[in-house]
Amino acid sequence: MPPKGQNPSQKGKQSKPSSSSSSSHSHPSSKPTPSWVAPKAITNPEHHHTLNHLNQVASFYAILSAAASSSAACQLQGEMVRSAKTLSKKAVIRLDTGVKRGSCPKCDTVWVEGLTMQVRSRVSGPHGHVVKLRCGVCGVITRRAAPNLVPSFEGCNEKAEDERGKEGQDAKKRERDEQDMEPGTQKVSQRQRRRTASIKRQLLQAAESEMVTKVSLAASITAEPSTDSCSSFPAATATVTPPQPSRENLSRGQKRKQRLERLALRASASTSAPVQIRGRRKVKGPSPAECRLEYYYFNTRKTSPRILTPAKNPPKPTPLVEKRPTKIGRAQRPLLPHFNDRVESSHWDDSFTTLQQHLNPPPPSFTTPSSQEATSRNPTQIQEYASQALQYWQKAARSRGDHLLVSGVGKNGCLGPTLS
Repeated sequence: MPPKGQNPSQKGKQSKPSSSSSSSHSHPSSKPTPSWVAPKAITNPEHHHTLNHLNQVASFYAILSAAASSSAACQLQGEMVRSAKTLSKKAVIRLDTGVKRGSCPKCDTVWVEGLTMQVRSRVSGPHGHVVKLRCGVCGVITRRAAPNLVPSFEGCNEKAEDERGKEGQDAKKRERDEQDMEPGTQKVSQRQRRRTASIKRQLLQAAESEMVTKVSLAASITAEPSTDSCSSFPAATATVTPPQPSRENLSRGQKRKQRLERLALRASASTSAPVQIRGRRKVKGPSPAECRLEYYYFNTRKTSPRILTPAKNPPKPTPLVEKRPTKIGRAQRPLLPHFNDRVESSHWDDSFTTLQQHLNPPPPSFTTPSSQEATSRNPTQIQEYASQALQYWQKAARSRGDHLLVSGVGKNGCLGPTLS
């Protein structure tokens, strides 16, 4: 009897799964599992497998072509790189930057350092160090920013950052202490600073003017008087100098009056010396020693110094060869007669004589080997060639000189008797 709730017609259906399960346990599957399985996030894993294969094979062929072990390897690796680029475009897959930069942008050669590519590090102005890559196949040059030379380590970076932070805090604290020690330097207004600078300038000008008057008085006393005007000069200067009060308490009118008196004193002390006006803009004048020497020279000499007139230069001898006027900055071109002494009676002159013989052939009674050759050829054609060649050699001789005609013949060539 079948169990309750079970239809007798379902007996065969229930027995089949048991037989299949027993057979599966007895016979395991022979299909191997793949060594690498693409993650589920990748939509088309087969494209990535193909790109990886193409890049590896292209690199292998590039090494073979560089090692000269295969002649067709260079073309094969170029085809591999081009097919990888085409696949990435068609499948809309973004290649990594390292994969893109691993091949030449022009000839699609896989770059292997030292084999198919030359690498140099250069300094390029504000950009710092730049890596210069040169393709060994087509010669294309690309420049890229150089990476950092020193690798970064976490422990070293943390220590360096801590030290820099401590140094920055110490510097800020030092600046605050200096500001606390000198509080007045930071709180002074611009108007007050200008006022202080003007007072300092006035004090310096007053001290300088007093020093100039003292030096002028000492120079006038120590100078040897030779005339009555010079003997009365110290007394006059002593009576003219008034007592100078401090310039800080003077008004503008008093300062102007004092300045005019000082100018009059200088004019009376030295008439030859230029009048020096002192103002905010200082004009550098002669030194006290120069003023003293100038005063002694002009006031103690009774007669004016005799000025010696320089003797006239003797006339230059006229050159034997007069030079033609030439343009400024351009060398003079030599003429053909100038080099006749070098060309005449030498083998360099054979070209001119031979060409002139072809232009003006000798009479038929006078026979020479060269004339026999000339009669065998077309005389009009020979004369045309001779006239053209003679014009060329004459132009070359006028522009460069006959001693350089060998450069028109060829390397280490010579004219000589070979020209017929």
